[in-house]
Amino acid sequence: MTKTILAAAAVLALLPAAGLAQNAPARIVVGPNGQSVVAGVGVQGRAQVRRHADALRFNAYLAPQNDTRSAESADKLVAALKANGVADAQLQPPGPFIGPNNGLVVTGTVRNPSDARLRELVTKVSAATPGVLIQNLSYAPFLDDCSADEQRAIVAAFEDARRHAALAAAAARVTLGEVVAMNVFSGSSGCPAKPGGFVAVNQGPRDAGVPTDVIIDASVNVTFAIAGPQDGARRRPL
Repeated sequence: MTKTILAAAAVLALLPAAGLAQNAPARIVVGPNGQSVVAGVGVQGRAQVRRHADALRFNAYLAPQNDTRSAESADKLVAALKANGVADAQLQPPGPFIGPNNGLVVTGTVRNPSDARLRELVTKVSAATPGVLIQNLSYAPFLDDCSADEQRAIVAAFEDARRHAALAAAAARVTLGEVVAMNVFSGSSGCPAKPGGFVAVNQGPRDAGVPTDVIIDASVNVTFAIAGPQDGARRRPL
């Protein structure tokens, strides 16, 4: 919530440079039921920011085997992963749906993931673990800190909203005033790092289907006051 508030404040700080009519008061209309409504131009803006992930968390689901072979396979896989730079590789603790009868799950995090890095990791780990059967893989890319990217996405979404408002104002032959209301929504499953958000990729990196980017979405609902009609001397630039 704090990040969203700061980002919204940064957007509002751009208004003087945006060419909007300044000091145009909002018009408040009071309805028969006593509720007040701001008269203005309401628009929505959207934007996305894509950034390469700082790391990729993965789950490797081993094919079900008997108790002894499952444990041996998991140990081999963890050892091979650690030997190839996945320092936090570990066997996921058993849960209600995870156990020898359902196959064990090995988890880990690959830092600075790239297609070449992932392919190399798969090749080396596969060579070091013959006979270990991985039934399925899932991945979750994430960023260590995404505050700057979230800010960029929100600012871009506001610019998109302002463009829509300018088009609407031109069609209605009015000029826009100050921002009188704004709601901001932003986020991503990988921004910041959160548990979950895994994407299933059945055959792993060999299919080049592993997501290594984080996409941050932002949308804003903005209401601009109407400064007045576009008529001669009173016409103001958007």
